[in-house]
Amino acid sequence: MVSTIIHESQNAAETIYFDYIDGEFLAPTLPIPEAKHALHSLTLEVTSILKQTSTSDLERALNNSPDKLWQNDFAYRSVLLKNFILELNVQLDNIHQADLIDIGTLKSTCVDFTSWINVETMEKMFQKMNDFPFEKLHKDNDENLIGITRFVPKGKCLIICPSNAPIGSSLPQAILALMAGCSVIVKPSLNSLHSFQYVAKAVHAAGLPKEVFQLVNGGVDVGNYLIKSKKVKAVCFVGSTKVGLQISQELSKNLTPFEMELGGCNPFIVMKDADLNLAVDGLISVLTLINGQYCCGPSNILVHTDVKDEFLKLFMEKCEKDVRLGSSYDENSTMGPLCPGLAVNLLKTMDILRNFPNSKEICSAKLPINEKGYYVPPTIFTNIPKDFVPELFGPVTVLHEFETAEDAIELAMTADARLKGYIFGKSVEDVNLIRENVECTWWDCNLINFGSHDSFDMTGLSGFQRA
Repeated sequence: MVSTIIHESQNAAETIYFDYIDGEFLAPTLPIPEAKHALHSLTLEVTSILKQTSTSDLERALNNSPDKLWQNDFAYRSVLLKNFILELNVQLDNIHQADLIDIGTLKSTCVDFTSWINVETMEKMFQKMNDFPFEKLHKDNDENLIGITRFVPKGKCLIICPSNAPIGSSLPQAILALMAGCSVIVKPSLNSLHSFQYVAKAVHAAGLPKEVFQLVNGGVDVGNYLIKSKKVKAVCFVGSTKVGLQISQELSKNLTPFEMELGGCNPFIVMKDADLNLAVDGLISVLTLINGQYCCGPSNILVHTDVKDEFLKLFMEKCEKDVRLGSSYDENSTMGPLCPGLAVNLLKTMDILRNFPNSKEICSAKLPINEKGYYVPPTIFTNIPKDFVPELFGPVTVLHEFETAEDAIELAMTADARLKGYIFGKSVEDVNLIRENVECTWWDCNLINFGSHDSFDMTGLSGFQRA
C-alpha cells in the first residue's frame, strides 16, 4: 500500500497523490496545462506537483465493469459496503487533515461534515435501499402475469467533485451509486485533491471489487475526456453554474443523464419588521461556514431602507466581537483561510467592487497576525450597481436597499440563478409574497438551516434533478 498521508512538517513538494484504477495505486504522469502546484491553505507552500491521469489509464477506468454479482445481489453489496464504512472510519483523521490543508476548513467543520460516516447511518440507508421495489409484477384483471418491470443499475457513474466540500458533497453520491449496484469514477477538483486519496485507501482495504471504484486526477482535459465518453452512463456534478452549463451541453450530445447542484447569487432579505439581531447572526453564520466558500452563500443582501443603518451597525459590532480569523487547527478560530485555488478569483472580484464609484467596503473582524494564508473577514460592499450580481463564493457580499416587498422581489430576480434564499421578517404576507415570486431551490425563513430534512428539485440555473 502506498502512503499518501500529508504531514504538516514534511517537505510539501515531496507529497505524492495517486490514481486508483483497477485496484492499483498509480502515479498520474501528465502535466496539467492550467495548473502546476497545489498549495497548503495555511502556509501557501506547495503540497503537490500537479499531474493528471494518462489517456491509457482513463480508458482502463472506463472499460472495466463490475460482474453480475455486484450488480444484482444487494446483500452481497451490503456486506462489502459496510466493510468500506468501517475502513472509512479508520481514515477519518487523514480525511479531515487533507481537507483542512487543501481548503482551509476548520477542523471542527471537517468533523461535522463526516459525522454521517458511521455504521448506524449506513444501516438506515441500506434498509431504505432494501425496501425499494426493484421488481414490479404487472397483472391483468384475471391476475394473469402480463409484464415485469425491473430497476437495474444505470452503469458507470462519473462524479466530479467541488473544491469546497469534496467529502460532504461527493462521497454520499458515490456511496449511493455503489449501493444501487453501479460503478463509479471519481474526479476530485485540483483545489482539493487529497481527501479522496483516503477514500480510495478505504475501498482497497475493504476488498471492494476492483472494477467498482476508480479515482482519477486532472483538470479540464481529463474532465472533458470522461464527459464525452459513451461509456459513462450518468454524471453527478457539484460546482459553478458556468461550468455546469458547459458540461450539460456536452452531455446532451449522447443524452447522458446528469444531476447537478450548482450555485447562484443567493438573496438574503431583511424586512422592515425583522429581528435584526437574528438576521445579523444568521448572516455571519453563513458567511463563516467553510470560511464563506459555500454554494448557498448570500451574495445579494437586500435590506429595507428604514433598518439598513442599524443592520450594518450590528454587523460591525458582532463581527468585531464574535469573528476570529486564525489557523484552522486553532479551536478558538471561527474562520480559517480560503482555499488558495478559490481565493484568487474572489480577490479579483473584490478589486472590481472596490473600483466602482462611491463603493464602500464594510468589515470589522481583525485579520490574524503572522499567518500566511488568504484570510478574508466577513465583508459587505455597498453602493454597487444593481445589475452587477456575481456569485462571490467567499465571505463577501453586496448590499442593496429596498422599500417594498415588490422592490425586494425585483432585486432578488436580477441574478440568473439562486440556489438558496434567506428571508427575515414577521409579516407572513410579505414573506409568502417574496417566497412565491422569487425562484429559489429552497428558503430559510427567520432561521439558518445548513441541512435539509427532505430531498427537493433544483430550480432554474441553480441545478438539475434532485438534491
